[in-house]
Amino acid sequence: MMIMADYPSFYTLRLGKTSVNDISRIDGLAPGVQRPPFELSVVCKQVPRTIAVGSYALIWLGSDNSKGMATAWKQGFRAIAKIESVDLGAGHNDDTTTRLSIGYVFENSLTKTDLLEAAPAVYVRYSEMALFGMDDYANQTIRVVEHSTKSDVGALLLSCDIAQPGCFKGIVEAYPELAPIIAKEEGTRGSSAGASRSKTAMLDDAPINRNMIVHGAPGTGKSHYIEELQELYFDNDKVQRVTFYPNYSYTQFVGGYKPYSGINDDGKHEVYYKFVFGPFLDTYVAALKHPDQRYLLIIEEINRANAAAVFGDAFQLLDRGIDGTSEYPVRVSYEMGNELFHQLHFTKAGETQYAGFTAEELEDECVKSIALPPNMFIWATMNSADQGVFPIDTAFRRRWAFEYLSIDNSQEAAEIKVKLAAGHDVSWNALRTVLNDKLLALGINEDKQIGPFFIGNREYMNQLQTDNRFNAVFKDKVITYLFNDVVRHCRPQFFTGATKPSSYSQVCADFDLMGERIFGDYDLSI
Repeated sequence: MMIMADYPSFYTLRLGKTSVNDISRIDGLAPGVQRPPFELSVVCKQVPRTIAVGSYALIWLGSDNSKGMATAWKQGFRAIAKIESVDLGAGHNDDTTTRLSIGYVFENSLTKTDLLEAAPAVYVRYSEMALFGMDDYANQTIRVVEHSTKSDVGALLLSCDIAQPGCFKGIVEAYPELAPIIAKEEGTRGSSAGASRSKTAMLDDAPINRNMIVHGAPGTGKSHYIEELQELYFDNDKVQRVTFYPNYSYTQFVGGYKPYSGINDDGKHEVYYKFVFGPFLDTYVAALKHPDQRYLLIIEEINRANAAAVFGDAFQLLDRGIDGTSEYPVRVSYEMGNELFHQLHFTKAGETQYAGFTAEELEDECVKSIALPPNMFIWATMNSADQGVFPIDTAFRRRWAFEYLSIDNSQEAAEIKVKLAAGHDVSWNALRTVLNDKLLALGINEDKQIGPFFIGNREYMNQLQTDNRFNAVFKDKVITYLFNDVVRHCRPQFFTGATKPSSYSQVCADFDLMGERIFGDYDLSI
């Protein structure tokens, strides 16, 4: 087996608008092994100082524009090259010239979607890789690939071979020294790419955060990001989702007494109270009864309720050890403990008998304390820009892993052409970028800016175009949000092209006539 010290160094190389000629030449190459290798030189800034001759570059064909316009080539992973020489600049931001020789070219460019669809079970192993990762859209041209369980080049190449059969053979022919990586992946192909493998079993291969809060500006795709992870790692019947709101309570989330009505032994109607579990204890019980499975509780908008009050003493359970078990069990009331005992003691056909009761609990038929098991995951979304949200204190925050989605997360999905009432087409991504740049210039924090999914996903946006409703929805969602929540103290500085920037109705009327020019001297026509 190849040891870590012998693992080759890899870098990602994203070619953009300064390399259009090189992109066109690469796009025109015949697929397969290149004899002789195709040579090119790339000049860029912010190149890792560790880059060395003999390393490998994963070449990605990027865009030649920033307006969301289509390119003459398919963007994505297209070739593998070897670094032949590097002329580093004196400083980190100085120009660096890197000369490469391309030895293998894929049949077509492979996008993240192509790779995910071809081998979803494999994607987790390179889901944090520079450029190929799930939340990685950085513009830096050359980036180092950190070799880890979630940044594995071998897994990436396996996905490529599944998407375009025959890649392995060609890569080894071009670069025989990569044969050990290919051989290792060939040996695990059946187990790592097989469709019969359960999603929850994949978690053993690539541990993920058990307590995680995904946060970012509105429209960055926080719920979608969690849904992508859920689809990769969890079976749908093992996921519960709840949304917090201002009056949401501990009783609703964890559990408590609720009134029930029924007929008693005397045949008379009566109202009685029963201890009922909320989604937290429902997930907890399921995880304990099925220790070989993984269970997920998703909390949408966790800061729209008083999270400390909703979690109550369960807050202490969020401190987890290395194995994922709560470090500090919490004592529970008799009523909760009694119901927990009966639900854990009672099993349905095919369920494993819970064997974690203490002698005292068996004698009293009551659970005394609870601790989160390692197979129970809690993920949440949070948007700190929302009005009237509850603050999350430091003690609560430190028990979670925070995943930040930048304002340009998944911006490729926002490259959609939309028609304005002013009579011309613009790129939605270019339009929202103009708005964000102007907000930034006015000192508005990123968490109040416009994410790519602020209006909706690609399917919804396309439907708006079909129904000719984009203009109305833009005014209802974007202009209303900006006017009332973001720039209410600097409207004249933001709506600089509007005739009456302090009048909402006039700003909307001007948008119908002028389009993007209500924000300044812009022309985003495409």
